[in-house]
Amino acid sequence: IALLGNPESEKKVYTITPLGRGELTHWLVSPGKESMVLYDELSYKLAAMDILSQKEFFQILQAYKKQLVKEMQLLTKKKLTLPQGHLGAKLLLDRGILKLEADISWTEKCLELLEKEGDAVC
Repeated sequence: IALLGNPESEKKVYTITPLGRGELTHWLVSPGKESMVLYDELSYKLAAMDILSQKEFFQILQAYKKQLVKEMQLLTKKKLTLPQGHLGAKLLLDRGILKLEADISWTEKCLELLEKEGDAVC
């Protein structure tokens, strides 16, 4: 990153150097290392599921589903109010919505199993 203009100015403006632009371009076109996150707070709660009663765990999953639905509504609202021409932002919001839909579906499956099988592990 290089400083543009007067370094004594109150407002400083920076630009990316040609070397930095090359590195950024290389990173952007690389496939990257996508990983599944299995170590979030809910994962730890799942690991400790045997400590809780079925009712307690059911309540945790219900609250989790409620939170996911709220997050999905927020992302959907952002997507609907996004100005045209922001394809990257639209795709990012679509990705988030799809991930939330998958988590909601998984949570519903767990809730069904808990209802049917008592202490079933999801």
